[in-house]
Amino acid sequence: MGDVSGRTDPEALAAFGLPDDFQTPADPGLEIWPENESAVQLFVAMGTQWAAPGMTGRPTGMRYEALPAVMRYCSIPAAEQPGAFAALRIMERAAMEAINGK
Repeated sequence: MGDVSGRTDPEALAAFGLPDDFQTPADPGLEIWPENESAVQLFVAMGTQWAAPGMTGRPTGMRYEALPAVMRYCSIPAAEQPGAFAALRIMERAAMEAINGK
């Protein structure tokens, strides 16, 4: 197990060409616009629903049969569900492109 004391090892910093006083940048977080909150919540909640058939183990998309239960879990109102699903598909497509390097 590595050093978890929070101290920065000057030799390790030097090995990467970093100065002794290097500080890790603060994580600014991820800003989500209010109009996208339901869709992002749905995408995160569907994170365990990736289908990865075959021998490659690479996901081919999300398992939509879980979608109604996940939408209920996320308390997405019926009127918002078509828009949330459309946004989910956009995020799914972008994730697939990132996973497959396209």
